[in-house]
Amino acid sequence: MLKPLFDISPLRDELSAGTRILTPNRRLARQILSAWGQHCAEQGQRVWRQPSVQALDDWLDQCWQELQDRAYPDCAGCSIVATQAERLLWEKLIDADEDKPPLLGGSSFARLAQTALQMVEHWRVSLSELASSGHEPCVHWLRWREMFYQALAEKKLLTTGQARIQVLEAFQQGFLGRHPRLLLVAFSNRPAPLLQEIIAEAFDTHDYAPAGKSRASQFQHRSTSDHEEISAAAQWAKQQLAAQPDSRIGLVFPNLGSQRQRIERTLREVFSPDYALPGSPHRVPPFNISAGQSLADTPLINAALKLLVLQHSPQPLSFYCELLNNPFWGDADAEQVVRAQCQLLLRRGDKPQPGSADLRTTMARAAEPLVRGGLL
Repeated sequence: MLKPLFDISPLRDELSAGTRILTPNRRLARQILSAWGQHCAEQGQRVWRQPSVQALDDWLDQCWQELQDRAYPDCAGCSIVATQAERLLWEKLIDADEDKPPLLGGSSFARLAQTALQMVEHWRVSLSELASSGHEPCVHWLRWREMFYQALAEKKLLTTGQARIQVLEAFQQGFLGRHPRLLLVAFSNRPAPLLQEIIAEAFDTHDYAPAGKSRASQFQHRSTSDHEEISAAAQWAKQQLAAQPDSRIGLVFPNLGSQRQRIERTLREVFSPDYALPGSPHRVPPFNISAGQSLADTPLINAALKLLVLQHSPQPLSFYCELLNNPFWGDADAEQVVRAQCQLLLRRGDKPQPGSADLRTTMARAAEPLVRGGLL
């Protein structure tokens, strides 16, 4: 059995006592629950009580849902606005403001305005201090904030910060009951002041679990390129796994988001060298990459989005060549010759940025010889 990813030995007494434990993210909460389950199984228990371990945001969402279920008067019938809907509303309000600074569009300022509101709500920033600063962007933002709140109220919507404030007031009024004890685990930084206020009102006592100290050996390896560094890390991980098959090994890449495909390909080549051979069955890789992949970057969805882009022509010639080589639309196998001929005709044309109509016309020209020959 693999070793658990989280050492729960310092938390065993708290978990046994039923103390509520909150973590910064869901991943750590799952690892604590998994480690506790493995510990109980090793003790010979066949069943055990699930401990109260949650991510902080999940617990706050649970409190909000309880307010909804119990029809808390101040927020009955209200919903939390989605992030994208919130940004679109900011864009609409800023674009409609005739007094906004010249050359300032809603799309260019909406993200900043949205982030500023989240910071003000969660960090309990004094609005009077912002207003008295006389800073022109602050003056505009404060006016937009009032318009934004009014638009949300008309639709019975609240921001996440407003919902958290409702939770705080519910605890202060005794509408939500207090809990005896809370332990916050692995918080490198204290939560925002608003969240600290909620915790103080919701629990009789709360503490932060001390960070565990680990002793590890270090060595330095010098590489001449990113590819060489990734390969060296993968080979090192394979050697460690061969020496200790029950160990868990973590590789930390500072640029994981931008290098994800290269890292995954290299790890597959090291741990499953036959994965790309013809006829090789598809297998789940023996590793996990913590960085998620955007849905728009998955091949099938990416192909669908590119087809939608055809509505906005013209596009660069490279776009159409890439689209014609994409196997995730149409009947790629049967259309292979037609697509190749179409790409050749597009490259020979005099339009560096063809339109979607040009693509349809060229596809028809490319298919004509095959149609006459009875092959299509």
